[in-house]
Amino acid sequence: MTTPFTLARRISAADVARREGLSLHRKGAKEWACCPLHGEKTASLCFYEDGRWYCFGCHQHGDAIDLYAALHGLTGLEAARALSGLDAMPRRKLPQRRRREPFLTAPDEDGFTWDRLCSIRNAAQEIILTEQEDTPRLWEAIAARSAAEERLDNFLMGETNEQS
Repeated sequence: MTTPFTLARRISAADVARREGLSLHRKGAKEWACCPLHGEKTASLCFYEDGRWYCFGCHQHGDAIDLYAALHGLTGLEAARALSGLDAMPRRKLPQRRRREPFLTAPDEDGFTWDRLCSIRNAAQEIILTEQEDTPRLWEAIAARSAAEERLDNFLMGETNEQS
C-alpha cells in the first residue's frame, strides 16, 4: 500500500523549496537559500544531494515533508498528504516575521553584531563539516565557532538581564 509519506518522500526538499518560491544557489554539491523560517540576510539553509535540508541559522532540518510542514504550519501527515497530491489542502499563511530586536542589530563591546557572529559561526561550521582530516584549519574553525557561540550567548544573556 502506498502511503502519503511514501509518495511525498520521493520529492526532494530542494524541489519543495523551489516550488514554494525560494531562490536556491548552488555552491559545490549543495544548494543554499535564505531561510524563510527565521529572518536573515545571508543563506544558511542548505539542501543536500540526498534530498534533506538543514538550516545553520535556526537549526531546523529534515526531509521535504518537514520543510513543507514548517513553511505552512502543518502537521507531518497534512504536509505528506499535500505533497503527495492526496489532499488539495489550502495553504496556511506563514506567521509574520517579528521585527528584529534592537540587541540583534547593535554591536557588542568589540564591534561584533549578531549577524556577523552568526556568519562566522556558520562559516566555521561548514569547514568543520567538510574538513576531511585533522588539520590546523579544522582546529581554527572549531575555535572560531566556539568563540562566536560564546559571544552569541553573551548577546542573549545581556538582553535577558536587561529585561529582568
